[in-house]
Amino acid sequence: MPVQTPDASGDASMDARIDCSPETEWLYYEYEWGDMRGETGCVSAAFSEHQWESPNRTAPARRVYIGYRGEAARDSTRRGLPSGICGAALVLENLPLVSDTGGGLVDATDVTGDGHDPNAYVLLLYEESTITGEECDGELRSARLRGGQWFIRVGADVGDFVRAEARDVMFEDVRGRSVFFPEMHWQARVDEPIVFR
Repeated sequence: MPVQTPDASGDASMDARIDCSPETEWLYYEYEWGDMRGETGCVSAAFSEHQWESPNRTAPARRVYIGYRGEAARDSTRRGLPSGICGAALVLENLPLVSDTGGGLVDATDVTGDGHDPNAYVLLLYEESTITGEECDGELRSARLRGGQWFIRVGADVGDFVRAEARDVMFEDVRGRSVFFPEMHWQARVDEPIVFR
């Protein structure tokens, strides 16, 4: 679990980092990329939920996304990740935000069905460019997820904070090296869903 005022070893600038306090929305990752190891520190996070009610849809009935907010949402260099790794977020489909639930993560490309199946995955985007200053400015690629577990530590309704976690999250080759997240943590306030009819 993240400490209250972490000393981030990633690239996040001070104005994108916040305290991992019970009153703020944050995400916090520990990562390993080849022989590079570090942590993001607490970065401002945001919750969004979309629901689809049309019976003819291919989208899930409910998708929750916990990713970046503010400066971190606009600028990949403020996310505390190594240069070239552009961002990571948690996605939950058709899963209730109930305390002490969890399961295995799946790769997003393996999600099939009629949109009603429960799925959980972590998205990791990266850039093939190795030119300093141009990472994450071009065509982003989605890394293939190879394993991991997700957990809802504290469930929530609209207006409350949900606490989610993932452990042992492994992605295959990203510019020649696998990416491993021993721990990933999210705390975000649950907003009203955006409903498509």
